[in-house]
Amino acid sequence: MFGFEFKGLWIDIGEPLDYLKGNRLLMDAELKDGFTAGSAKLDGEVEIINPVVACEHTSIGDKSKIGPHVVLGETSPLEEVSAWKIPLSSRHNYI
Repeated sequence: MFGFEFKGLWIDIGEPLDYLKGNRLLMDAELKDGFTAGSAKLDGEVEIINPVVACEHTSIGDKSKIGPHVVLGETSPLEEVSAWKIPLSSRHNYI
């Protein structure tokens, strides 16, 4: 048996809900102001409620509302959408 002393936050992400909680903690701690890649495109009236991560080549269309705690993967095209925080108290979440 081997052990490893770890100084920091450790989270068991063995279930999908725990994985979402871990991502939310990371975003709150490290990305409070969000991150938008240089190649991400925001058209017209886009409301972003940080923390939000918009990866490379993401396109967010006019009249969209995104956040908080949302990650938009590379090349995600969004038009007139709303994406918001997923409640972490339920296993049946919808966006």
